Amino acid sequence: MAIQLWVLRGLGMDVRDAGVLVLNRDYVFDGVQLDVNALFAFHSTLEQAEALQGETAANVRAMQAMLANSEAPNIAPGDHRTKPYPCPYYDHCARDLARPAHGVEELPHLGPRQRAKLAALDVVEVADIPDDFPLSSLQRVLREAVLAERPQAHGDLAAALDAIEAPVRHLDFETFAPAVPRYAGTRPYQTIPFLFSVHTERPGGAPEHADYLHEGGDDPRPALTRRLLAALGERGSICVYSVYERRILRALARALPQHQRALAAVEKRLIDLHPIVKHNYYHPAFRGSFSIKAVLPALCPRAGYDDLAIATASPPPSTTNGPWPATPNKNAAARSPICAPIANATPWRSCNSATPCGRHRPRCAPAGRFGCCRPARAGKCDRRRGGAATAVQFKTNEVPKGKASGRDRRQSRLGERW
Repeated sequence: MAIQLWVLRGLGMDVRDAGVLVLNRDYVFDGVQLDVNALFAFHSTLEQAEALQGETAANVRAMQAMLANSEAPNIAPGDHRTKPYPCPYYDHCARDLARPAHGVEELPHLGPRQRAKLAALDVVEVADIPDDFPLSSLQRVLREAVLAERPQAHGDLAAALDAIEAPVRHLDFETFAPAVPRYAGTRPYQTIPFLFSVHTERPGGAPEHADYLHEGGDDPRPALTRRLLAALGERGSICVYSVYERRILRALARALPQHQRALAAVEKRLIDLHPIVKHNYYHPAFRGSFSIKAVLPALCPRAGYDDLAIATASPPPSTTNGPWPATPNKNAAARSPICAPIANATPWRSCNSATPCGRHRPRCAPAGRFGCCRPARAGKCDRRRGGAATAVQFKTNEVPKGKASGRDRRQSRLGERW
């Protein structure tokens, strides 16, 4: 916001207010007519943006100087690569670094102090951590598994598994969260289940499968809940992986009071396998993650996600820690990592399939924000927007002084519109 305010005032506009227009998550749709005034909320940030104007001007000069250089800044990868968001250029910056077999980044809950102490000892591999180095119990289990090169069972795994009662069911939901609420009683971004899958294991029998996919345009929750209760029966444990299914069941109970008691009974039968795995078993192939996308391929190599048409909702753990999005473009492998393509975009010609384009390399924005480049116009950044955008509002009422160009008049009209 501060830099946008700096730009507009630099153009001569008299900006009276600036802020962010967001969806109001407290707004509840009545199912009849959207109240746009209640749906959106404006938060003025003028005071904060004005306080940063001097710093912004200095930052702009520094960025312009950096962009004028022929080489990218020489900044070593560090903690800043994941805060506040994963850096999409990590793979490029770390391309010359040796990849550890099991880096210290795999240690669960590795804090800045531990990281700094390990760096001071020049330790990058889990296997090289000294015996007397302070580690949590879970971190020590991971280290032992890496040193032994085999899985480690710890805790009381047998007792945890004995709590599972037959018939054993495995429940999974698929949901969507519309920004603009579609159904009565819902809020912006409220999670709405539209599909469930239930696999049932009975002693001595083949697995059974039941599912439901809501295909209509009406609220899917009533029909889905009726079918769900029928599929889950009244006996046996219901295995899930994470607290997500529990949250969905509680939300359904709030939305459908007539099923509240039955859904509460279902919730009591849930067995979350995530803490059972985390507190009782570790495999080196987990690579520090207890996500189902890390655990499943390690324990059941033939039951991974790679061969599915829709492979991931979130990226699996990587030894490179590079958060580049997957793209269906057959030319994606040849793209330069400096000019990041828009995920799922129409195949575009890269800056140069063999070498990055030095002309506009620093101008290319992170993946998912802007695309580069236009077909048959290599070397020019298209800057096409992709993904979600933040709504920004500026209030002005003064035309820049002096003879107004066509561009100035358009900018003035844009300001007056707000």
